[in-house]
Amino acid sequence: MAGELLEREAERAVLASAVGRVATGAGGGLVLVLGEAGIGKTALLAVAGGLARAAGIRTFRAAGAPLERDFGYGVVRQLLEGELRSSSPKERARLLGGASAPAAAVFGLPDRQAPLVAEGDRSVAARHALVLLVGELAREHPVVLVVDDMHWADRASARWLAHLARRVDELPALIVAAARTGEPGDEDAVLAELAAGPGTRVLRPGALSADAVTALASTILDQVAVEFASACHELTAGNPLLAGELLRAAHEEGLAGTAEETYRLQALGAGRITDWVMRRLGRMSAGARELASAVAVLGSARVADAAALAGLSPRDAEPAADELIETGILRQELPLGFAHPLLRAAVEADMPPARRDRAHRRAAELLAADPARADEAAVHLLHTEPAGSPWVAEALCAAADRALMRGAPGAAVVLLGRALAEPAAGRRGAVLAALGRAERYAGRTEDAVRHLREAVGLAPVAERDELARELALALFYHNRPEEARACWRRRSRAWRARLSRCASGGCG
Repeated sequence: MAGELLEREAERAVLASAVGRVATGAGGGLVLVLGEAGIGKTALLAVAGGLARAAGIRTFRAAGAPLERDFGYGVVRQLLEGELRSSSPKERARLLGGASAPAAAVFGLPDRQAPLVAEGDRSVAARHALVLLVGELAREHPVVLVVDDMHWADRASARWLAHLARRVDELPALIVAAARTGEPGDEDAVLAELAAGPGTRVLRPGALSADAVTALASTILDQVAVEFASACHELTAGNPLLAGELLRAAHEEGLAGTAEETYRLQALGAGRITDWVMRRLGRMSAGARELASAVAVLGSARVADAAALAGLSPRDAEPAADELIETGILRQELPLGFAHPLLRAAVEADMPPARRDRAHRRAAELLAADPARADEAAVHLLHTEPAGSPWVAEALCAAADRALMRGAPGAAVVLLGRALAEPAAGRRGAVLAALGRAERYAGRTEDAVRHLREAVGLAPVAERDELARELALALFYHNRPEEARACWRRRSRAWRARLSRCASGGCG
């Protein structure tokens, strides 16, 4: 963290100004931190959180993760769910009253006051209600929302943040978010919209200078020659995380930082960060290695969950966690998590695919034991190979239903697509029908037409009329009105024929 905050005075000043404005009621805003992996974005977010807490501002924190990109409103739930569930019934009723009521469905809370809305409109209603919820939270005291790794945020949460950002200057609320650049999907429209907002302050922390890397090296090694520090700067291109990791690897190899050791540093630097991390883990206890693998699978984990997945008792898990924290692999605060996404990626990449598959399946089974965590379990099932399990298909379909209720049809499509790949006997027609509906709500009408057409052919006779109506709507919204009318006429003729048979006693 110290290395990642070197030469960051200008960025810290912007954050201090933004926090000061919201603290004094001068207005909210959005500060977006953009940069490559390891450049110090998370460290700057930690600075913003510390400034907010020092000013007495309530701070809500969340982070996107590759594992949870398909978990509809996952980032929103990280930010606000704890506050809602810990509130008294009276306070919760105030926060979720009136126009904010549709937000209750996002958190799986009872929602008797919410107006009925069409399936396709739920995402719009939820986004608007969540903005009003933030307004209610900030009504008496300002709030700061800190979101790390926005490039991994689920789409529903990202769209909501963009929606909130357009209105945040009207609220005593500050958003501080960070996203990685140079990644596949970097041209994401939502992230571009956030960066282009008129009230957005964009920070782009740069690489460290040679002097800064020399200063960092002097805190890790005994003595640092100019040649040694220059080699470190060149090998890591001034990336703070990579420089720190390389210097720690050098320290663990017994290097002191002399000019004569420069060639050894260059040989060490030729390895990937995965090699450096796994070399460090190799020197630790077996319990620490197992716990690191468990946290890599879980993402952000309670100690009890990580221990159970690692096969450790709570008594053995605590010293293992301490060992990982002391060496900088895990962060210091709970829940357990890696100090940087690159470290997690290194540990996960070292796990053979079959072992990862088993670990995600086991994680799903552990989490599913608690009904309140069924959605987390479903996320892990997305990362397993199909094995013909009825339980897996049912869990994914149930999670998709909840995603639709939250107004996250995109997440429902992903869950149902995976459920369709699970060859559970007798369920294909029902899953196809649910998938087609979700795709229609998500605006993926071409896919919806294909899946609903197949579902009509597999459905029981009593369900075909309703599915035909869904197919006709999908065709209409796919700009195929003639096919839509033809589909509806065919089902109408079939319905009249059934009525005629019933009238003559042929219904059975």
